[in-house]
Amino acid sequence: MNIFDEALVSLQQAIDFEEGATSKGRTVNRKLKPIVPLKEYSGEDIKRIRKSNNYTQTYFGDLVGVSLKSVQSWEYGKSCPNGSARRAIAIIEKGEEFLEKAEFIHE
Repeated sequence: MNIFDEALVSLQQAIDFEEGATSKGRTVNRKLKPIVPLKEYSGEDIKRIRKSNNYTQTYFGDLVGVSLKSVQSWEYGKSCPNGSARRAIAIIEKGEEFLEKAEFIHE
């Protein structure tokens, strides 16, 4: 089967699914662990976390995956981090050892 044929099969599966057909694919039956709710972070919280790790706003932004302007906006209370940024901040808050395990940083 070439890539064109595979694409056609995938497209047909998507159409079937949209029309309510049950999946012919593999179903994984396992219990998923509950996800810890996202923590809310104030500007003071973000600044405290950043400073306790001796990170500049630029470095902190790079770790979170946002711009310097975003970090400044959070710290000044003009905006709040979104869900993915809050999850990254929670990881940063755990410290550098955790960041290394999560492969955010390396030696």
